[in-house]
Amino acid sequence: MLHDVADALIAWLAETYDVSVEETPEAVADLLRAPTDAVRVVRVRPADADASPLTFVFTSFPGIPLQAGLLFDSSYPTCGCDACDETGESCGSSLEEAVFAVADGGLSEARTPGVELSLSFRLDSARGSTGGSCREADYPVERQAAARDQLTPHRVWAPWPPRS
Repeated sequence: MLHDVADALIAWLAETYDVSVEETPEAVADLLRAPTDAVRVVRVRPADADASPLTFVFTSFPGIPLQAGLLFDSSYPTCGCDACDETGESCGSSLEEAVFAVADGGLSEARTPGVELSLSFRLDSARGSTGGSCREADYPVERQAAARDQLTPHRVWAPWPPRS
C-alpha cells in the first residue's frame, strides 16, 4: 500500500510540476542512512535549482525512506515494530504531507556555527510544522561542506515550478 502511495505521489508530481524523474539505484546515496533493503529508488528533481529535490526509496519492508534538501531524511513508517500503532493509512498520509510541503516550498534548513546542534531543518505543512537539529559532525564530510556553502545562516527551499 505505501509503495502505491509513493508511486501515485511521483506521478502526481510529474504531472503537476516542471520536474525530471529518474529511477536510479545510485540515488540511494542521497539518504544519510541508506537502507540496505532498497528495491527501487526514484529521484524527482524540480527544474528550479532553488527548489529541493525529493528522493523516494522503496524498501522490501515495505517502507519509503524519503530525502529532501540537505538535512531532511524521514522514513514511512518510522518504526516497523508491532507495538507502534502506525498504519498504512497514517504512514501514507504523513508521506503525502511531507511531499506536499516540500513541493510548496515549506522546507527550510540552517547552519548555526558555534553551537553543538549546529544543523537544523523545519518542514512547514498544512497540518503544522516539524523539525529537528543535529551535530554537523554526524554528517558525511561532503554534506558538511555543502551545509557550509548553502545553509549559512539559513536557506528556504523554493516552491516547485508548475508544469506549463
